[in-house]
Amino acid sequence: MYYVGDEFSMHAPFMYNAIGSPWKTQKVVREILAKYFFDHAGGLPGNDDCGQVSSWYVFGAMGFYPANPGDPIYQICSPVFDKVQIDVGEGKVFIIIANNNSKENLYIQSATLNGKPYHLSWLHHNAIMEGGELIFEMGPVPNRDWGKN
Repeated sequence: MYYVGDEFSMHAPFMYNAIGSPWKTQKVVREILAKYFFDHAGGLPGNDDCGQVSSWYVFGAMGFYPANPGDPIYQICSPVFDKVQIDVGEGKVFIIIANNNSKENLYIQSATLNGKPYHLSWLHHNAIMEGGELIFEMGPVPNRDWGKN
């Protein structure tokens, strides 16, 4: 049982990354996004204190989340969108692409960051602020080797 509608436990689905099971984070976050968030009145679970629940959705749907406030690390999950472009200032853009993305293909098979293989289940804030491109190859079954380190 997990409830995303309050701040005290919003980090919980991302803890699978810390124990070497990032495919579980990918699955759980996708399930939460599909089960509790909708595009109509009442489409946010719980109390959206100053946009906390809304931001959980936005980050989760983009494929990463700042699970520990004040730490410049974002936990990677499973992006809902095929492509996200973030203007990070100073003319720089950070792009996230999820190839073969679908409801069934929710698991990260592999990733590249700026053209180089990326094997971590987290992303440093500086990587985003430098601009660049994070590309995920998505598939229907967990890749239990990706993101374990």
